[in-house]
Amino acid sequence: MASGSFERQTAQPVEPLFTFEILAAKEITQDMIQEAAALFSRAYGIWGPQAEKMMGPFAEHGRRVRMSPSRLREECLPDRADNYFVRAMAGNNLVGHALATYWNSAGHQVCWVTQLCVDPQYRRRRLATRLLSKLREGRENCIFGILSSHPAAILTALRSFGCGLEEVDLRIVREHAKDVMESSPVRYIRSARLSGSLFVEGAPQGVICCADTNFWVDHGEPTKVLAEVRARGLGWPFGDLPDGHEYLLLVKTRPPKCIIIFIAAFGAGFGLTANCDTLIQLPRYSIPRIAKHNLEQPPRPPHYCASQQLAMMTLIVRLLTTLLWLIGISIVTNIVKQLFFRDPHRPPVVWHWVPLIGSTVDYGQDPYKFFFKCREKYGDFFTFGLLGMKVTVYLGAKGNNFILNGKLKDLNAEEVYGPLTVPVFGRGVVYDVDNARFMDQKRLLKEGFTSQNLRAYVPQFVKETEQYINTNAIFQGEGGVCDISTVLSEISLYAAAGSLQGKEVRDSFDSSFATYYRHLDDGFAPANFMFPWLPTPVNRRRDRAQRMMAKLYMDIIRQRRSTGNQDGSHDMLWALMDGRYRDGTPLSDEETANLMIALLMGGQHNTAASGTWIMLHLAHRPHLIEELYQEQLDVLGDQDPTYDTLQKLTLHNNVIKETLRLHSPIHSIMRKVKQPMPIPDTDVVVPAGHILLAAPGVPSRCEEFFPDPMAWNPHRWDKPDETDAEAQTQSQLNEKRDDNDTVDYGYGAVSSKAVNSPYLPFGAGRHRCVGETFAYAQLGAILATMVRLLRWEQVDPSAPVPATDYSSMFSRPMHPATIKWQRRH
Repeated sequence: MASGSFERQTAQPVEPLFTFEILAAKEITQDMIQEAAALFSRAYGIWGPQAEKMMGPFAEHGRRVRMSPSRLREECLPDRADNYFVRAMAGNNLVGHALATYWNSAGHQVCWVTQLCVDPQYRRRRLATRLLSKLREGRENCIFGILSSHPAAILTALRSFGCGLEEVDLRIVREHAKDVMESSPVRYIRSARLSGSLFVEGAPQGVICCADTNFWVDHGEPTKVLAEVRARGLGWPFGDLPDGHEYLLLVKTRPPKCIIIFIAAFGAGFGLTANCDTLIQLPRYSIPRIAKHNLEQPPRPPHYCASQQLAMMTLIVRLLTTLLWLIGISIVTNIVKQLFFRDPHRPPVVWHWVPLIGSTVDYGQDPYKFFFKCREKYGDFFTFGLLGMKVTVYLGAKGNNFILNGKLKDLNAEEVYGPLTVPVFGRGVVYDVDNARFMDQKRLLKEGFTSQNLRAYVPQFVKETEQYINTNAIFQGEGGVCDISTVLSEISLYAAAGSLQGKEVRDSFDSSFATYYRHLDDGFAPANFMFPWLPTPVNRRRDRAQRMMAKLYMDIIRQRRSTGNQDGSHDMLWALMDGRYRDGTPLSDEETANLMIALLMGGQHNTAASGTWIMLHLAHRPHLIEELYQEQLDVLGDQDPTYDTLQKLTLHNNVIKETLRLHSPIHSIMRKVKQPMPIPDTDVVVPAGHILLAAPGVPSRCEEFFPDPMAWNPHRWDKPDETDAEAQTQSQLNEKRDDNDTVDYGYGAVSSKAVNSPYLPFGAGRHRCVGETFAYAQLGAILATMVRLLRWEQVDPSAPVPATDYSSMFSRPMHPATIKWQRRH
C-alpha cells in the first residue's frame, strides 16, 4: 500500500532542510498517527472504476482514497508486532513517512514496508529513497518486501534496498513469498493472494508477479509511469497489473562488500602505514585507501604538497592545450583536404567539419532525409564519415544491384554485422561463420517456412492474438487507451514463439524468457557496432541473457531427444534438430540453440515494428478499419482466417504492402569492401576498406515510382498505374523461376533481377530474408484478428502519426505510440 509518483531517476538531491527520525512502536504517539493519516489522505491516489462495485459506496470512482488514524494503525501498525515509523520533517511539518513491520519467517528476518507516502510538493527530491534507506540501516541479511500498484514505488524500493531493476531475481519472490506473507502479523499482507504466472498456472497473459489485495485504486497514473519505464528500454520483470492487485517485490539484502585498495611501492625503505588518510568516493561505498609513505623519511612539509599539486595542474593544462591544438589542426587539415585535394576517381565526400564524427549526427537523426539531401547535391553515390569509418552510399536500382548482388570476393557482410550480432545470437551461426555455412543455415531455416507449415502457423497466430486481447490486463473492460507498440511487440513475440519455437519455449515466455529477450534486444544498440566488448550494464545483461537463453534451448533439446517426438509436432526446433548441413554434418545443440535465438530476434523486430505502423496509420483513418472489417465479412463470413483465405483479403494485403513500402524496418544494408570496386559506366572506384551502403527504401519513397510517395495510401495498390505496375511486377520476380535470371546462393533459387524493383522490404540477393512469406502471413493474421475484435482511433485527433525512431538498428515509431480502442459486439 505504497503511494506512487515518489521520484524518478532524474530526482534532485535531498535539500538540507529535511530531517529524518526513526521511531519504534512505543515511541509513536496518536498525534503522529493523525499526521500520517492526514498526509496519506491528501497525497494518495483515487479509487478506480471497479472500486465502488467491489468495496462499497465510500469508494466511488474518482474520489480520493482516504484513511482514518484508527484504520492506519490497524492496517499498518498491528498490535504486538515489531513496528517502526520513519518521518521526514520540513521544520515542524510532516512531508513524508514510511511505516514498516518486522517479523521472522522460516529463519529469515523480514522487513515489510506497510505504507510509504510523500507530500506531492516534495516529490522528486529523493525523500522516499531516504525514508526507506533509514529502514535498512543495521538490517542486513534481511528480506525486504513491499506491495504497491505504482511502478515508481517499486523502483524507489529497489534503489533503497541496494538493487537495480535489472538485478531483480524473481526466483527469490517465488521461493519466499508464500511463507513470508502467510506468517505476516499484518492482516492485508496475510490475506493477499499471490497472482501471476510466477505463482499460478493459467494466469492472465502478461501478468507475472503481483498479489490480489482487493485494493481497487485507480491505475491510470501507474500505467503511464509503466509505459514510460518501458519506453526508456528498462525491462519490467513484474508484468502487467490487473485491477484490485498490487505488484509484489521481495529483495534479499546482504552486507556491503568491503573493498580496500592497497597502493604499495616495492624497493628499499618503502612499505605500508596504517594511516587511512584519503577517502575515495565511489557509488554506494566509501572506501579507505591505504596511502604510501617512505617510513625512513620524515613527513614532507606542506609547501612540498602544494608544489606537487601545482605541478600536476600545470601538466593537466598542458595536456589539454596540446589536445585542443591537435583537434584544431585535424579540423583545419580536414577542411583543406575537402576544398583543395578532391580525388576525381573517388566518390564525392559529404562536407563535414570534424574528421572522426563526420556526418554521424545527420545520418543518425534521419537517414532518409540525409540520403535525399546528399543525393540532390552529390548524385546517386557519395561517401560520408561515420564514427571514423568511410561509408560509400549508392542509391537507386543500380546501387541495389551493385551492392546486394555483389560478389563474395568483393564484399563482406560478416565484418560489418559480426561485432553487433555475434554477442546476441551466439557462436557458430549467422555472421560468426563463413558465408557458405551461413547460406546452408538459411537453407535449413527456410524449410520451416513451407506453405504446409504456414497453413499450420496461421491458426496459432489467430489464437495468440485473440488470447492476448481477451485476457491481457491492457484490454480490460470495453475500451481504453494502450501503447500499441508494446502490444504488437508482445503479440508478435508470442505468435512467433507459439508457431516456430515450440510449446516449451512458448510456455516460458511469461516470465524469465521474456526478460532474457529484452536484454538481448538491448544489445542491438548502435554503439555496439564499434564497441561490443565494453563492459557496460547493457552488455553484461546481454551476455548473461545469451548464455541463459542458449542453455534453456539446449535443455529443451536434450529433453526432446530423450522423450522423442511423441505428438508428431514439427516446429522449427524439430526441423533443426533433424537437419544436416550439405556435407552431412548434423547441427550441434549449441548451433541449434543459437539459430533459434537468431530466428526469434531477427524476425520479431520487423513484425512488431510493421504491425505498430499499420495500427497507427489505421488509427488516423478509422473508415479504413471498417472497410477491412467489411472485407472480412464478405470473404470470411464468421470464419477465422486461414493461410489460403488470407490471400483473398486484398485490402488487408495492400495495407501491409503499403506500410512496408513506407516503413521498411531496416533503412541501411552495409558491406565491407575487400578490393577496389569500379562503379559501372563511370571512372569512379570505391576503395578497399570502405563500407558500401545500400538503401532499398529510397526508391519506394521516390515520385518516379510512387505518386505522392510520402502519403500512406493502401488503395494505390488497387489499380496500379504504370509506375506502380512496374514496382509490383518487379517485386513478383522474387517468386519466379526463370533459369536465365535466377541464382542459387545455397538456400534456393532467387531472382537476380529482383534488386531492380523499387519495392524491396525484405532485401534481395545473397542476404535476402528467407522469412518473407512467414512475415506476411503473421502480419495478415494479426491484422485480421485485431480488425475483427476491435475498433480504434487516435487519442488526439489533431496529432500526426508518430515520427520514426532511428536510434537502434531497427526503425520503429517514436514513443508514445498510443491508440484509443473499443471492443466490437
